[in-house]
Amino acid sequence: MTITKEHRVVKLSEIIPYANNPRKNDQAVPVVEASIERFTYTTEIEVDESMVILAGHTRWKALKKMGVEECEVMIIRGMTNEEKIAYRLAHNKTGEVAEWDEELLMEEMGAVGDIPLETLGFAAKETPIEVQEDDFEPEIPEDPMSKVGDVYVLGDHVLVVGDATSKEDLQKLLNVNGGGKST
Repeated sequence: MTITKEHRVVKLSEIIPYANNPRKNDQAVPVVEASIERFTYTTEIEVDESMVILAGHTRWKALKKMGVEECEVMIIRGMTNEEKIAYRLAHNKTGEVAEWDEELLMEEMGAVGDIPLETLGFAAKETPIEVQEDDFEPEIPEDPMSKVGDVYVLGDHVLVVGDATSKEDLQKLLNVNGGGKST
């Protein structure tokens, strides 16, 4: 059988959530609601010929919460029950497979102006932190307290002032540390 699709405006009350939806999406509803309020409703809910949601449960919940009575849907006909289940799973999982290019992401986040990133689904910890460079250069004392070769025993830890690639400095560390035993 051929899979076909039809775009239509329907009452939100005609759309039926899929009873076995394994996706826990209630926490995403406010973000989707904010996106719809800011950018309008742009992505249709996908339903089967019985008006059961294939993709778009979070959009449906957000529209319902917003008091919307009608919305655009894409009715997809011709899928077997197995294909419908597989499509639902793929629709929700495929976005998790992609990764962010962190540099480009930060660039894009910086370009959204006054739009709060939290309304786009980014947590505060993911927002770019502006690093301010300074020209601070600490003053190096003429006669520093620590010198190359100094050994400090700090409880169970040993600190040797030196070069980690130097055999002599490494030997100092091992000699202090119980004759070469590692801790």
